[in-house]
Amino acid sequence: MPKILSFILVFFVYNSSLLAMDNKPYHHLSNGTFRNPEGSPERNVSFNWSFKVFNEEKRKLKIEIPEDHVVDKKEVLENLKKNKNNDYIAWIGVILGAAYMLWLYRRVIFGKLINNDLLKMLDLNKSEIFILSSLAIPTLFFGFYPEPLLNTIEVSINN
Repeated sequence: MPKILSFILVFFVYNSSLLAMDNKPYHHLSNGTFRNPEGSPERNVSFNWSFKVFNEEKRKLKIEIPEDHVVDKKEVLENLKKNKNNDYIAWIGVILGAAYMLWLYRRVIFGKLINNDLLKMLDLNKSEIFILSSLAIPTLFFGFYPEPLLNTIEVSINN
């Protein structure tokens, strides 16, 4: 059975890439390269890109950065020392950001549920809940208390 499923998967992926060429715009060629539209300037084939030349030309540019645009390194280090125990604010932002992205993903991908039968469907069955919890519980535990994991690698780090 796994061989049949893998064959079907490979067959589908191969054929979908061939069929995808039908929907490509004019400038995409079947070999994966591009062509310029009519009237475009011709590319000089003998032109060689060089980072050395690029950096030399970049140094010739006069770039002025205002004094108040960049924070002084000393000030940044002082702020880090002053607020080193206040990282919970950043974590709240990360958690709220992730929750918002999940909510936004659900709204964009799934939209409003029109069919009421879909509301009765469960997201996870019992075996999936067991697998999810067996992965989530250690992840959360070691996220808040990583000491056991760090102790296991401490010996190799110190030597």
